[in-house]
Amino acid sequence: MPNDLFPDNFKTDEIRIYVAEYQSNRSVLGSFHQTDSSVVFRTLIPLTYEVTYRITYKHLVVKETRIFQPVVRDMPQLLYVYPTTDTLPENLLKFYFLFSHAMGQDHSLRHIFLIDEKGDSLQPFLNLSNELWNNDRTLLNLWMDPGRIKRDLVPNKVLGNPLRESQTYRLVVSDRWRDDRGYTLKNAYEKPFFVSGRDDTKPNPKYWTISPPPAGSRQYLRIAFHEPLDYGLIKECFAIWNDKEQFIEGNWMPDENETGIAFIPSSSWEKGNYQVRIQEKLEDLAGNNLKRLFDQDLERQSSPNQPPRLTIDFTIAE
Repeated sequence: MPNDLFPDNFKTDEIRIYVAEYQSNRSVLGSFHQTDSSVVFRTLIPLTYEVTYRITYKHLVVKETRIFQPVVRDMPQLLYVYPTTDTLPENLLKFYFLFSHAMGQDHSLRHIFLIDEKGDSLQPFLNLSNELWNNDRTLLNLWMDPGRIKRDLVPNKVLGNPLRESQTYRLVVSDRWRDDRGYTLKNAYEKPFFVSGRDDTKPNPKYWTISPPPAGSRQYLRIAFHEPLDYGLIKECFAIWNDKEQFIEGNWMPDENETGIAFIPSSSWEKGNYQVRIQEKLEDLAGNNLKRLFDQDLERQSSPNQPPRLTIDFTIAE
């Protein structure tokens, strides 16, 4: 700030800066340094964009200034919300939020809202002090409250399931959410969806469809699940080995709506027999994995069905 804002022979220890919108006697923490033409203020905590600050000298206002967010070409964006399908089970367990840039430390539930068909804002999410981010803070795993989903727990018996069958909802993400540079999201986001019945069936690879490519090509191998599975687990739960017990290098890519997955090998397929090995932790949208249901109904007798097989054999032919 220029020196001519203040009277001659002013003292920097009489200068204070306040947030103009707050009726508070607390000034912004920091230190002042005088140069030949200006006064430099070094804040202890960075100033906030889109906020007006009041500068005073001996309790008299000398200036108000607003900190505008600079225009940047790479403003953060919310790229996807998973599951991407617009029909979700009543006992849905998780949402995933994928961003274009590392997000800041601000608590996510300040910016994520679930709106029912009456327009009421609900609070169905599990509120964690340590949120479930990936290492670079571009993917957030947000759980619905498991206590509301499991039917033998008190929260479910008192409050009921967070989502209700045959109703529509809107998942809304505010554009005031900031990344780790302080920039807000480029756009707000809204995901409308319809709620179907409960999913009380484990995923079973026995009913999946595998489409092998021809030998000598690098075409993808596709596995169709015939239902959407958990986005955060799909890519880490599959591996391919040949009949010589050699691991096949390559990349896994979920299909649209997470109803299948494609594998692109690093080198051309060789003729022979192969096996897809699947980790039992792989889940569907309701948290049911290959071995057990997330919400086992204690009033019903357990099904005597055999557990699903955890491998799929296939052959690459000419």
